Amino acid sequence: MSHPSPDNLHRVASYLGAGIGAMTVTGSAIAYLALSGQMKKGYDLPMKEKINYPLAAANAAGFVAMVSS
Repeated sequence: MSHPSPDNLHRVASYLGAGIGAMTVTGSAIAYLALSGQMKKGYDLPMKEKINYPLAAANAAGFVAMVSS
């Protein structure tokens, strides 16, 4: 967001880039733990649906707030 007057294309690209980068780092950490044998197979978060829906809504709200600002 270092562009002096970013348009919506710059805002969307920076938001998606940050989100994809965060998923990549998280996936790499999980892959490392799985391949090194430090994480058991079949790991699943308890109540993951109740956690994921509010996080997805917050992510969508953040996206709308960033693009509309």
